Amino acid sequence: MDNRTTPTPRDIERAAANSRIILGAFDPADLDSWYGIERPAYSYHDLTRVPHLLVMGRTGAGKSILLRNYLNAAGLKPDLYTVVHITTDADMGFSEDIDQVKNVPLQDAEHKLAQVVEKALPSREKNLRDANVSNWDELTNTCERGEDTPRRLLVLVDGLERTLGGDMLSRNKVTKYLAEILRRGRSLGVHLIATTQADTPKKLDHGPEILEEFVHKVVFSYRHRGSGYAVWYEGKEPASPEFAVNAPGLD
Repeated sequence: MDNRTTPTPRDIERAAANSRIILGAFDPADLDSWYGIERPAYSYHDLTRVPHLLVMGRTGAGKSILLRNYLNAAGLKPDLYTVVHITTDADMGFSEDIDQVKNVPLQDAEHKLAQVVEKALPSREKNLRDANVSNWDELTNTCERGEDTPRRLLVLVDGLERTLGGDMLSRNKVTKYLAEILRRGRSLGVHLIATTQADTPKKLDHGPEILEEFVHKVVFSYRHRGSGYAVWYEGKEPASPEFAVNAPGLD
């Protein structure tokens, strides 16, 4: 696959099988809808190396569209992924027919995040203890691919500011749940991918402290078809090339 070639559905599926989410395809069934990142074949999020991600960008930058790549992974590899998709009603239509995606309206975010922390995380910790392994990758390697393959859980929060809205008690609870996912999720195959309207790492200083829990951040801008671009950060400094959007592509 050339670094200027638009990924095919097979490329996207093959990447997802290796815990890599190719970033840039609007819809793998409609390649004409590609909105692009500078080097599409080299643009991916490796979940094994970057467990959680904060996507920053102004309104209309394409953050919600970028999240559709994670939804695509669940549709193409349902044996490997399940998704909790916390978003507006308007953005639920894309994934409503994907069985492995649970769409959650923003007003129910607190309840769903509580379920993830109080049920999904302890259940996964038990799975690791029962298998006598220390992390999800080890557990996956001990199982044959099939119906019983351990699935990664992708928690997509589309609009962190809106999720944290409401009264202070609710805001504190949501912040606590997100922090638990961030701290415990990596070894349990649970990945938090959230969007925020802060469009630079510097602006995150004015947000809730939970934002600083994210080790990896990406600033994303979508100006017009074919000219979207993303710049990755680790904390507030440029990330090493291995985490860049233009990282080495697939074999």
